[in-house]
Amino acid sequence: MHVALGQTLAALGSCDEAIQHGYTAEELVPPSVDAMMGPWNLVGLASILTTCGEEDLAVEKLAEVFALPGTFTPSVAQLRSDFAPLRDHPGFQALCGG
Repeated sequence: MHVALGQTLAALGSCDEAIQHGYTAEELVPPSVDAMMGPWNLVGLASILTTCGEEDLAVEKLAEVFALPGTFTPSVAQLRSDFAPLRDHPGFQALCGG
């Protein structure tokens, strides 16, 4: 719920509060505690950070996700519209091989 609320707040421009909700989701259910939902909380946080213009932090979170086993891969990230602002980011390009 924190990720969904954070994404909504980010879309509305309330970035400080949105980012806090994203980090709360990460703290409550990190990948080390839940191998299924934890990585998706990181993806959600990266999405919030991207929407709020915190591209460097978003790329760092995506790097964490890509280091974990799972279905969220660089190819998937490249296809998602919420990560479109990162497509020209050098760190994102390096992570995604292009």
